[in-house]
Amino acid sequence: MPEFNMQKTFNRLSQRATELVNKSDKTSYPPHTEELIAQIDHMKPCLNRIILATEEFVEINIASKVVDTFQKNREKTNTSDKLSEAFNHVANESEKKAPNLSQMLRDAADVHLKMASARKAFNDDVNKTFIEDLRSFVSGILAEAHKSKSTLEESRLDMDSSKSKLKNAKDSEQRAKFEAELKQNEVEYDRIHRDAVAIFEKCIKEFDGLSVQLLDLIRAEKKYYDTLSKECSRAGEMVNKNDKTPYSTRATDLLQYVDLMKPCLIRLISASEEFADIDKLSKTVDVVAKDKEICTATDKLANAMEEAAAKSKSAAPQFSKVLEEVTLLHRRLATAKRILDEELSKKFIEILKKFVKNDLVEAEKTKKKLENCRLDLDVSRNKLKNAKKDEQKSKWENELQQNEQKFNQVQSESEAIFEKILTAFILINDLEVNLNLSHIYCALRVIAMGAPEVTKFFNRFAQRAGELVNMNERTNYPAHTNELIEQIDQIGSCLKKIISATEEYVDINFATKVADVIQKNKEKTTTTDRLGTALEEAALHSESAAPNFAEMLRKAADVHARMAEARKNFNEEVNRTFIEDLKTFQSSILADAFKAKSALEDARLDLDSCKSKLKSAKDAEAKAKQEADVAREEAEFDKIHKESVEAFEKARDEYDKLGLQLRDLMCAENKYFGACAQECQRMLNE
Repeated sequence: MPEFNMQKTFNRLSQRATELVNKSDKTSYPPHTEELIAQIDHMKPCLNRIILATEEFVEINIASKVVDTFQKNREKTNTSDKLSEAFNHVANESEKKAPNLSQMLRDAADVHLKMASARKAFNDDVNKTFIEDLRSFVSGILAEAHKSKSTLEESRLDMDSSKSKLKNAKDSEQRAKFEAELKQNEVEYDRIHRDAVAIFEKCIKEFDGLSVQLLDLIRAEKKYYDTLSKECSRAGEMVNKNDKTPYSTRATDLLQYVDLMKPCLIRLISASEEFADIDKLSKTVDVVAKDKEICTATDKLANAMEEAAAKSKSAAPQFSKVLEEVTLLHRRLATAKRILDEELSKKFIEILKKFVKNDLVEAEKTKKKLENCRLDLDVSRNKLKNAKKDEQKSKWENELQQNEQKFNQVQSESEAIFEKILTAFILINDLEVNLNLSHIYCALRVIAMGAPEVTKFFNRFAQRAGELVNMNERTNYPAHTNELIEQIDQIGSCLKKIISATEEYVDINFATKVADVIQKNKEKTTTTDRLGTALEEAALHSESAAPNFAEMLRKAADVHARMAEARKNFNEEVNRTFIEDLKTFQSSILADAFKAKSALEDARLDLDSCKSKLKSAKDAEAKAKQEADVAREEAEFDKIHKESVEAFEKARDEYDKLGLQLRDLMCAENKYFGACAQECQRMLNE
């Protein structure tokens, strides 16, 4: 390392400052040197841009570099890996219900697994034969050229500083001293200038020779696209792992019901308050005028009739008498309605509100505690999975064992709490046992007349609660229907997994969907586009310095522009012929099947709710009424069951025919990869 010279550094700074304010002359470099320096200055940003665009093209980014650092021995997962995994998962799930599609999915999964391996090999090849060579050039000969440029500039400043001193010398002694210094600096400057020019020329020559590395990139691309095209041709002839610990089936059912309970009860409370004339205004009136009777619509009608009776007494005595009797009737009705509203509020609405405030809050706390235990368990499991030393493994195994025991204990306690809460809810619903108020029955009948959907919804909800805690009997579907429902549920999750993985594979994500909405008329930019743009800009800046390399860069930019266009066409074709077809199936036939499933479950709950009421009937009249309801609901259930089975079978059969869309995907891939390989071959032949 050269020794730091304070005086020289100060002289250079002073000289540069005076040059900036045009107070001293500056020695100009020869035109050839100026041209070489301009070319050297353009090289680094050009190469950095190509390196960044190529790294993005081969999926090297900050995230992947962090992964490389922390997981050196693990394979990085790309979109082909994810798509292959999704296909395999769906193939396993669809084996019984869609054997033809299942086999095709397995073949497609194998193809995409090989494509994923080819992609990793391609990325590695490009990194070794292109990116690393460019980096070596930047950190080697180009860094040396920039260092020579700095040394040359310092030498020029030293020489010009001596010239300024000589110019400002006051006497012959100073003049002689600065003349000697100037002569020495001129000799040094000439030597450094000669060495710098040699390095600049060498750097530019080697820069022009980077055509070899660019051809390596094109060869690697051709090899990669050829491999993919062959795999797709072979296939033409014919979703993320979740490490989350699942809750028990019982806990899952109870949790699902508890989550639904609050909105259901809030809806029932709101409907009951509306029936009992309890709204914000009446609540305010209660506070402001506690001792005053609230005037209802029936009161107002009675007042109007009383006033009319008084005015009609002399002119129409008979009519006046009838009005008086009707007024008394409405007075009694208004009083009865107030009693009914008050009892409904105290004995039904307030009980429901108390249940929401106390029991459901307890359910939320229990749910949160259970989820925290599950998270602790999964954290321990991940620690053990990533442990590298035996000591660490032993520590995390002990922690995992403790957390498993705690999770099982808390899950068991949570199930008991949820069951207790559901039992309490059923007792609230059983009005005859708990409330014994004929007024409430009248109220519920009126609610049923005015808002039957609320009562039906509540009855179904209560029936489901009773089934969960084994207090209500449940009508079982036939085995064939149960099998169909299970298949429909699996089809829904399978399609979501395939669509999600395929969208990611063809560069469709939340960001691009937003971009589509905001920039409908603009082309989306792919990594191939960005690489092509970087190559084009590098060609423009390298034309004078490296004509051969510039020409090669331009050809490579054209190739990547055409490949980017092919990629957009491929993405669009896959979206149109595969993703959209799956989504259409999902939103039509499968949606109809799910709608039929919901309708069938509602019909079953209505039937079982009537059966439960029949079982609890106390007298012959109530029993006869409930028997009629059961007969009506059984006929409705049989009709809906028949229609639902037809919808399920149609969805299952149509799902098995989606192999045609899968062939479309493989054909689109074959066409795209073949086009890319052809573009690369055309450039290599030129």
